[in-house]
Amino acid sequence: MECKYLGEPKIPQKENHLIYRYRYQKSLREGSKSFYEVDFSAHKDCLRYEIWEEFEKAQEEDLILNNKDLSRYKEPIFQYCYQFLDGGSWKNTSIIPMFGDKQEVLNKRKEEKKYP
Repeated sequence: MECKYLGEPKIPQKENHLIYRYRYQKSLREGSKSFYEVDFSAHKDCLRYEIWEEFEKAQEEDLILNNKDLSRYKEPIFQYCYQFLDGGSWKNTSIIPMFGDKQEVLNKRKEEKKYP
C-alpha cells in the first residue's frame, strides 16, 4: 500500500467515520500542487455511492462558503481521492460510483425503512 504525506485533515475526526480528501489539479503527476481540495468524512460502514454523496455535499458547501468556481479551470483536470490513515499519512482510494452502486444504496435504504 502506497501512502502519501498530505498533512493533517482540515476537519475534526468523528467517531466511526473515515476522513477523505478530494483533490483537483492541472497535472497528471500526483505530487503536483492542487488548486482545490476538500476534506469530508463518511461513516465507516457507508457504501461507495453514499461516500460519493457525502463528497458532493461537502464540496457544494465548501464552494459556496469560499466563493469558488471550478468551471473557470480549463480541461484537463485531474482528480485524486485519499483516505486519511494516521499522522498525516493518506492512501489513494476511489469513491467514484460504479455501475450498480446507486441501486445498492437504494436497496439498503429500503431495507432500513422496512426494519427500523
